[in-house]
Amino acid sequence: MGTQQMISTLKFNRQQKSERKRLHELDLSTTNGGYGEFVDHKQMDLLAYAEFQKEQFAKKKEARRKRIRFGIFIGLLTIVLILSFLLLWNQIDFDIWSSPTFQ
Repeated sequence: MGTQQMISTLKFNRQQKSERKRLHELDLSTTNGGYGEFVDHKQMDLLAYAEFQKEQFAKKKEARRKRIRFGIFIGLLTIVLILSFLLLWNQIDFDIWSSPTFQ
């Protein structure tokens, strides 16, 4: 590679660098991941939006209730299993199993 070619390459790179925009200069609000900008074609009136909100809140409330019921059920099941294990552990006589006459 000759000296003149290197100089022209450096000049070209410097020119390209000056034409680039910095990240903070870009308008990032228009870039949204490449799928295109979201455009809402349907407009809800106030009454329909209130009904929609009520429906969404009811769904969330029901999902929260199901999650709480499931957690209580799992907690009670765990407590019952632990207590039954401890009761059985107390009633088993391990000395019999370790005696030499055990068959």
